[in-house]
Amino acid sequence: MDTRCFLTLFGFFLTTATAVSQSVPRQENLLDRINRMSDAEAVGAVHNALDQGVPTGDNENLALYALAVGRSALILPMIENKIEQLLKSPFPGDLYSNKTMSPQFVILFLTREIEQAGNEEALRQASKLLKIDEKRFDRMVENTMAVAMSDRKAFAAAYPGLEIGDPAIEKRIIAWVERELADEGRSDVDMRHLWAEAMAERYRVSPTEEHWSKDPIASRLRPETAQAVHKDVLRLAADAWRRRATR
Repeated sequence: MDTRCFLTLFGFFLTTATAVSQSVPRQENLLDRINRMSDAEAVGAVHNALDQGVPTGDNENLALYALAVGRSALILPMIENKIEQLLKSPFPGDLYSNKTMSPQFVILFLTREIEQAGNEEALRQASKLLKIDEKRFDRMVENTMAVAMSDRKAFAAAYPGLEIGDPAIEKRIIAWVERELADEGRSDVDMRHLWAEAMAERYRVSPTEEHWSKDPIASRLRPETAQAVHKDVLRLAADAWRRRATR
C-alpha cells in the first residue's frame, strides 16, 4: 500500500489537531492541557470518548488522537477492548451513545485510532485483533507501519514488533519491509538509510557480518532481498555509527 495514499486516511485527525490548537487562546492551549492530564484523567477522558462511540466534538477528537499517540501503552488497550466488546456483542449499538454511527463504522474508526499510533503498542493491539478475525484486521500491521514510516520510525516499530512473538504480526512486518525495500522509486524516504540508522542505534557499534546474520529482520528476509540490500545497509550503518560516535 502506498504510504502517502494511506496517510490521507488520517488527514482529518491532523487537520482537526491543527485547527483546534490554533483556535484555543495561547494561555489555554488545548494540547498543553491534554499533555498535563494525569493518567487517571486521561483514562476518564478516553472512557467518555469511547462511551460516545465516535467522538462528536473537535476537542474530543483531538484528545483521543493525542492520548492514543502520546500514551499508547495506557490508552490503546482500552480502545482495543472496546473493539472486542463491539465485535462480541449481539447488540453492539447499545454499547455507545452516538446512534448516528453504525457499529461497523465505530469499529473502523477505533481501529484507525490504534493504527495511527504507529508504534510497538499498536502492533500489540493488532495482534489481539488478528487472533479474533484475521481477515477483518489483515491490514492493521501494514497501516501501522505506514504511519511509523511517516515519522521515519518504521524500524523502531518493526524490531520490537517482531519480539511480540506472534507469527501473524511477524509475517506482516516482514512482508511490509520486503515491499518497501523493493520500491526503488520512492522519492520521500530511503528505506536502506532508515534501516541502517536503526541498526546503529540497536547494536551501539558499527554493525558487523555477525550482527547481520543474527539480525531479526535481515535473517527473516527472502535470500534474494537480503542479498540485494546487504552491502548497502551495512555500509550505511557503519556511516551512521561513525556520525554517532563523533557527536
